Amino acid sequence: MILNPKKLYDQKVITNGEEKYITPNGYDLRLATVTQVSSNSTLRLNDDYKGMIETKRVESENGIYFLASGKVYEIETIEKVNIPQNTVGMIFSRSTFNRSGIIIRGTLFDSGFKGRPSLTIYPFINLEIEVGTPIAQIVFIEAEANELYNGQYQEENG
Repeated sequence: MILNPKKLYDQKVITNGEEKYITPNGYDLRLATVTQVSSNSTLRLNDDYKGMIETKRVESENGIYFLASGKVYEIETIEKVNIPQNTVGMIFSRSTFNRSGIIIRGTLFDSGFKGRPSLTIYPFINLEIEVGTPIAQIVFIEAEANELYNGQYQEENG
């Protein structure tokens, strides 16, 4: 079952947000920072799924990022989330990006995750995007959790 985003917003599951970004079934996450993933890197993963890849922070010009067609970027949101027990967060691209040749991918955020969601963006056109632009929607789904997330991307105080 998809949980009521307004109730979760009021319970501070989403912080650094604004009520106007609550949607009927989720919350629109906004762009904060952009990091370019180097196409010259090779990612090697092990059993613990740990691996590092070369990245470079992209600087905005007057609050606008330029993302070149065909490159891969990691984007971080303004909002932070604190996923409750027995809940997962799933992120979906906004339809505006789909219609424009821009793929945004999110992942599943486990029960207990605290921090800023990050997503990957693949622009197939050159893109100028302003800080604070809604980029994706997070929905919260009831789930029976085996345990709470406590991984390497966890923020101490979410």
